[in-house]
Amino acid sequence: MGFSLRYLYIVILLCVAAGTVSLADAIGERKFGPDDVNTTVDMEAGKATIVSFTKLGVVDLLTISFALSDTSEGSTDNATIENYLVNGTPTAVPVEKTAAAKINIKGDPRYSKFITVTPNIMLSTAGAEFEKVQPFEVDDSRYYFLFALRDGCEECSIVGYARIAFDFDKDGKFKEATLIKLMKTRQRL
Repeated sequence: MGFSLRYLYIVILLCVAAGTVSLADAIGERKFGPDDVNTTVDMEAGKATIVSFTKLGVVDLLTISFALSDTSEGSTDNATIENYLVNGTPTAVPVEKTAAAKINIKGDPRYSKFITVTPNIMLSTAGAEFEKVQPFEVDDSRYYFLFALRDGCEECSIVGYARIAFDFDKDGKFKEATLIKLMKTRQRL
């Protein structure tokens, strides 16, 4: 079972690198709001349900759930949760997919300390948590997320955390994703 889950994870990463469909591609250029919660969206990867909307500022947070297999109504077993920063430009920035494609944890100065203890350390895209939004530079906004660092696979134990920021300008245009720091334990922002 562990091998098949690792294989699935590799396939997902390859799909991310190849540029899979985005939420904006699935439902077009539009604004999202609280009325979109519980809406089902057909996407290339399957049906997704919008499970939450949080108004944050110039850009907002949308959380969606993909069912990986047939489950009973209301069950979150076998589901994948993804976060999107929405209502900016582009319409939807996929948090986990952008982090997987753009963030290299090896660039953090603390990385060498982590690999001495955990040589198979990896950034986990499962379970990213929104922390907060803060002003950044002149008129920009920075959206912080906390990602788990795992010991070699998505099911493996958590060995630390990575704080990653998503920067938007005053008009909501996405600028970049930045690795802020690697941490052994959760630290307040």
